[in-house]
Amino acid sequence: MDRIYANMPYAHLLLYTYREYDLPLKFPNDREWKSHLWVSPLNTARRLLKQVRPNDNSKVLRTSLPFTMFLTSRIFWGHDLDYREELYKHIVDGNSKLIDPTFLGVVNVYYEKQRPIAVSLADKWEEI
Repeated sequence: MDRIYANMPYAHLLLYTYREYDLPLKFPNDREWKSHLWVSPLNTARRLLKQVRPNDNSKVLRTSLPFTMFLTSRIFWGHDLDYREELYKHIVDGNSKLIDPTFLGVVNVYYEKQRPIAVSLADKWEEI
């Protein structure tokens, strides 16, 4: 985790729990969320994991969001993304990459009474 954090300080840690946790969240409301997949900011998770015993590592979930909530309320709205210019250049140029993207995800986010944008990957895939 320290090596990942050194290169990508805005990364998140994806946590899988074998049993579904039902945790009350403080953000964005007090609802309880059930999930097997949770996401925690890497900088927070790595510090907490150093402070707890291995059998108490579920305490990291208190600083996490359910994966679906993380995608829909954070990532799709442009929050928690790494906007560093150097990272963008590494991806575009393909030289001395910090990361090697292996897949492309296309997501349409639109408001009510709007239509999604038609995207044909066959036209764009070679450019990417």
